[in-house]
Amino acid sequence: MLEDMTISPAVDLAELCDECGESTAFGSGKFVNRYPVSNDEYECYRCDECDSKLYSDNGGCGVCKSWECECE
Repeated sequence: MLEDMTISPAVDLAELCDECGESTAFGSGKFVNRYPVSNDEYECYRCDECDSKLYSDNGGCGVCKSWECECE
């Protein structure tokens, strides 16, 4: 009976992206390009893709992540 069970690795919720919910843990492919995010309720990370999208959606540059872009 136990041999039929699949064991999944534990997921640390603090290493999930606060926007998309995907893992930013080591081995996820998003570990190096993640940004710490914190507020009064929690501390976690944001992946680079979501961080870039937030900049571009709010009038900033999603490439250089600046409000006053000089890269174009």
